[in-house]
Amino acid sequence: MATILKDPTGDLRDLPVLESLRAGRNVSQRTLGERLGVAPSQVNRCIQRLLKEGLVRVVDASVRPFAYRLTTAGEAYRRDLLRLRLETLAGSLREMKEHVRSCLREIAGRGMRRLVLYGTGEVMDVALSLALTLGLEVVGIVDDDPMKQGEGRGGMTVQSPGAIRNLDPDAILLTGFHPPGEIRERMGNGLAFSLPVLEL
Repeated sequence: MATILKDPTGDLRDLPVLESLRAGRNVSQRTLGERLGVAPSQVNRCIQRLLKEGLVRVVDASVRPFAYRLTTAGEAYRRDLLRLRLETLAGSLREMKEHVRSCLREIAGRGMRRLVLYGTGEVMDVALSLALTLGLEVVGIVDDDPMKQGEGRGGMTVQSPGAIRNLDPDAILLTGFHPPGEIRERMGNGLAFSLPVLEL
């Protein structure tokens, strides 16, 4: 039977606590707070509420720190929250893909066909696959991070921004989270001002 979520957005804050308690180890609220990046008092309030609602129980009150276990209702609640979290992520991914697709169509409409993707990560992966479906040619992928340079991504090797000149693109598409002005500054005056630097 599905749990009724009172406030889905607020309830999602319970998920990391429930996932941690599900491991079933004795853990102090301070340690749990450090692991989750929240104050121990916040962990305490969450656990007290989950105990009161019958979603969590203490295994042995004489042993410190307590070992908590999810009740049957708590496990159902955790599964519902996990499903909600995955649905939220899937919706965000769909929105991101539609946004990237719209930007790439606009770029193609401006007659720019040869692109360099500047910045690696999930946005770059989406932009790369969508660019190919729209008939755009991705001539290279670059990243400032030396640790990422040399990695294989989408059948290409990630290069340093210095490689852009040799790739002969029509435009540079930012697929990371750097402001265009910062990218222009990093690349230097000559190339930076002769190529459009486009944001998604």
